[in-house]
Amino acid sequence: MRSSSLIGTLLIAFLVAPQLEAEKTPYLNSRHVLLPYYYLRSRWPITPAIVFRQHSTTSRSKPVFCIPDKTLAQYPVKQPKLADFLDLRVTDEERHLILELHNQLRQRVASGKENRGSPGPQPSAISIPNLKWSQELADAAWEWAKHLAQHHIFEHGPEGTPYGQNLGFSILYGTSSRTWDWVINYEWSYGVNHMNCQWVEEFRDSWTPNNEELMEHYKNHTHFAKPIGRYTQMVWAETTHVGCAAIGYPFHPGQPVICSELSGLVRLLYVCNYSPKGNIVGKPVYKVSSSCTSR
Repeated sequence: MRSSSLIGTLLIAFLVAPQLEAEKTPYLNSRHVLLPYYYLRSRWPITPAIVFRQHSTTSRSKPVFCIPDKTLAQYPVKQPKLADFLDLRVTDEERHLILELHNQLRQRVASGKENRGSPGPQPSAISIPNLKWSQELADAAWEWAKHLAQHHIFEHGPEGTPYGQNLGFSILYGTSSRTWDWVINYEWSYGVNHMNCQWVEEFRDSWTPNNEELMEHYKNHTHFAKPIGRYTQMVWAETTHVGCAAIGYPFHPGQPVICSELSGLVRLLYVCNYSPKGNIVGKPVYKVSSSCTSR
């Protein structure tokens, strides 16, 4: 009897262990947890019963994807249809929120009030103009979000795309609320905390080191990398317009799609496009009012 109990305890610990590691990921509140992409490529299968939860209720809640009672391996993998997804193109209210958040954060840097960095604070700027909304960029973001969701991949648009792009996602369990404020603040905070003053005056993305051997190491151990590109695109002074979209889709291909109850596991994918595009190596993120060396 003791032996079977011990085996059961060890099995539970084995299943929960990778999720305990994931819980170390920063988040703004207890309802929403952002998982870096490398957690999707787990070294062992994880049953959905122990994935993160959120318990918010909202009048705007929509049905989301159900978790099967048995393990996902019981279900054949199939290519999801477009009708299987939640259409989360932004509302007027969300468009206002996205612009307000971007512009508040941009002006925090411009005024020299962003104290975080590696080291901080961030140098003040001569000028960082407020962003405006572009429906053309938002429509392109929606088309790319559909493409990623249908193929269950997480990657930027093709090389040569004429605009910059930021991607983010969250994994929610239960009723779904939209979380643009959370994902924008997370991406900003994560990037600015690793931002070096010299990189403001000449952009260098630490996510893509030149050394090929080191680059391969980064690909295989992404939790050691320090991506700043999402932050620098948001604050890039020459960028004038932004357009975003989001989509909800099943955590795994082949998972039962829409349920009548407001419960289930769903992945929310966020796409924001920026024009003119930023993150041009060798160019300044913005023109500083005082150089790093003079501080």
